[in-house]
Amino acid sequence: IDRGFADGWYTSSLTPRNDAVVGGLTGPAAYRLQAYVFRCVNMRALEVSNFPRQLVNASTGTDVTDDPRYASIAKINDLLFRLEAARCLSGAAYALIDADPRGKNITLKWTATGAMQPHYDAATKQLDYFIRQASNPPVIPLDRVVYLWNPNFEDETKPGVGESEVALGPASVLYALDQYAAKYFITGAMKPTIFPVDASTSQSDVDAFQNVVNRRFAGVRNALGLIVARFANPEKFKPFTIGADLKDTAAI
Repeated sequence: IDRGFADGWYTSSLTPRNDAVVGGLTGPAAYRLQAYVFRCVNMRALEVSNFPRQLVNASTGTDVTDDPRYASIAKINDLLFRLEAARCLSGAAYALIDADPRGKNITLKWTATGAMQPHYDAATKQLDYFIRQASNPPVIPLDRVVYLWNPNFEDETKPGVGESEVALGPASVLYALDQYAAKYFITGAMKPTIFPVDASTSQSDVDAFQNVVNRRFAGVRNALGLIVARFANPEKFKPFTIGADLKDTAAI
């Protein structure tokens, strides 16, 4: 089934995942959640959106950049920003080519990468057209779309990996450390603490002691981090903490 499906359709789920990625983080999710990915993608996209550019009539070779008739396709700073950001996040970016019934007043409209599904000729494996469910009809011919794909050195008919996807390993580790630090403070900036009691202590007494301890430390919102445990020789033990703190997880 997978082989037959892949003959005509491309899905990113067929791309092997990086085993170094923590928590299944994706490129778009890293952009929303991880500060470094967000900043790097925005910096790249902003630089691309400000590139000097020229619009030329393909038939005559004349410069029409400042011609008001082509303003909609000459002033595309926002479009270029979105295209570059999408390309960094997923390896592919798309802009639909719209025009009036006469083929005039051409405009370029950005569309999310996930909304575009490439379809291939089953015999030649060449790109045939795109499917976009939000369109009516959903088939988008190749001459009605601008598609920007990162190079793929394993399959010439599909887009390559996005820069953010390559960075997901270290980005996901940093995000996990951020999560740990946030939860550390949310629970009162205290490591889990164990209070030893004699092994013969009844469960009801353990529960009562646990409740007393929890109430005493309720102000630091860390009741779940305070544990009463039975020990054979509790007199040899003092309350002790377990786990790491921020110093132990510092990502220099």
